[in-house]
Amino acid sequence: MEWLWVSLLLLNVTVGYRSYRKLRRKRQIFSDRFAMIIAMTSSMVLTLVIGLLYSFIFPLSLFSTSVYAVITGAIVGILFGSMVKMHSVLAGFSGGTSGGLMGAMVGAVAQDPSLCGLPSASSMNIASNMMSMGIFGTFLTLLSFWLITYSLKV
Repeated sequence: MEWLWVSLLLLNVTVGYRSYRKLRRKRQIFSDRFAMIIAMTSSMVLTLVIGLLYSFIFPLSLFSTSVYAVITGAIVGILFGSMVKMHSVLAGFSGGTSGGLMGAMVGAVAQDPSLCGLPSASSMNIASNMMSMGIFGTFLTLLSFWLITYSLKV
């Protein structure tokens, strides 16, 4: 099961990197509003899924996983926000840190539903839920970045 999480993480990082490179080349056509939307959306979606997969891959405490996810989210948000002007850096930073924190929390609840007062499920249900959440998150990343790159053509 570990190979699935690592491969999904690598796929998400690759999609994020390729989209960043494509957006970076076309940054001259961005307006300020479009740059802020791209910074918020891309950093939020990408770091949400990366934080989710961090919590599945690394068997650390919730605090450590959250800190790593927030640091990753801040870096990704600053990178995506630095394409046009400084106010989009702030939007990317806030979106990245929020997405990383949400992803770590969703991953922790997927592994242990009793954190939120939900009834505990069998280990087979938990593994199935984790797999479906990881695959759905990767699909969400692919769809979001496809829509962002498609919006450059319109």
